[in-house]
Amino acid sequence: MKTETHYKQNSTSKYILTNHLITMKKLDFTNLGQKALNVLKTAGRVTIIVISLFIGFTSGEIYRAYKKGIATTHMPQSQKIEATSVAINDRGELMIIDRGTGKYMLFDDQVGQSIFNQYASRIYLQKQSGTK
Repeated sequence: MKTETHYKQNSTSKYILTNHLITMKKLDFTNLGQKALNVLKTAGRVTIIVISLFIGFTSGEIYRAYKKGIATTHMPQSQKIEATSVAINDRGELMIIDRGTGKYMLFDDQVGQSIFNQYASRIYLQKQSGTK
């Protein structure tokens, strides 16, 4: 690499470097396309792996949030009328008591009123139609 330089002093006493001849090394473009292709292939593989990991993580988080949102409730089994008692406490709440164990379920007063209204409506309709 051969370079000729001249230094000139300008009016402000600063040196300015001027290059008259710079010979550049010729670039080898024959393998450049193949190297670029290899780099792009590697980048594509890494991108696919990163996207796969992201999708897996995201689907796992969505599934975990979905499972957390599902409330598992135990549905009580139906009891015969002989095995239970129905009562209303002083606050107007409906109580269904298991006679065998003494355990009870307590319901809001609105539940008791709704059940009473449905039962009264059914009796009223039966009286109107003359059937039992």
